[in-house]
Amino acid sequence: MIQALPCIYDGAISLDGRMIKGNGVYSLGTREEIDVKFPITSGVSYLPVACIEVEKEMKELKWKRERMMEDIQREEALLSHVKYNF
Repeated sequence: MIQALPCIYDGAISLDGRMIKGNGVYSLGTREEIDVKFPITSGVSYLPVACIEVEKEMKELKWKRERMMEDIQREEALLSHVKYNF
């Protein structure tokens, strides 16, 4: 855990009972002295429906933008070809 200090910003708790606070103070202890409980998640996202819709809309707009850029490149290639032959 000492080796991980450069990566710890807000504090950390190790499974063997050691704690490091955000200010760098650390406490060595045993697992029995600390009662730490970690939440169990179901893995289901509880984002609001509006956020999910916005993400879906953003993906669709990015896809449309990519298709539009491909179309523009094709049109520019055709235009330059016509200008060259004219």
